Amino acid sequence: MLKFSQTVKIMINKYQYLFSYIRVFKILVSINIFLMIMMALSQWTSLGLIVPLLESFSNESSENLIAEKIKLLFVFVGIPFNFNTVTFAFAIMIILRIIFEGLQSHYSRVLTSTFSTSLQSQMFDGMMGARLSFYYNRKVGELISTLFTSSNEC
Repeated sequence: MLKFSQTVKIMINKYQYLFSYIRVFKILVSINIFLMIMMALSQWTSLGLIVPLLESFSNESSENLIAEKIKLLFVFVGIPFNFNTVTFAFAIMIILRIIFEGLQSHYSRVLTSTFSTSLQSQMFDGMMGARLSFYYNRKVGELISTLFTSSNEC
């Protein structure tokens, strides 16, 4: 039976090729991870959270835990807790969430296309180093199809 450390070493060795690409594209990967974290943090600002806040403004006697916590946050920051400031703050948070989602989608596509282009370039360099007998046994269309399909599936 393998120990945990041996299992981790096997997994690292198995995915070492992938980690080498992460090192090459570390800026794009870092931006993508940062934007995913910001999207996750901004998920709590949705329309479902606004409803309890609006109820707290209409009925002061009801106990609302969410409204109380947000009121404490507003007091801590020094912003008055009234209808206008709450709606303005949530509008800004929703706009930021949309911006983060758009940026993450863009950088995810940039990372994917950069990664795919790099793989295609490496595969082409490998094919150019092959012997001529390799090409005699294969059709040109098959080689080109393999070049683009294999790199896009990764």
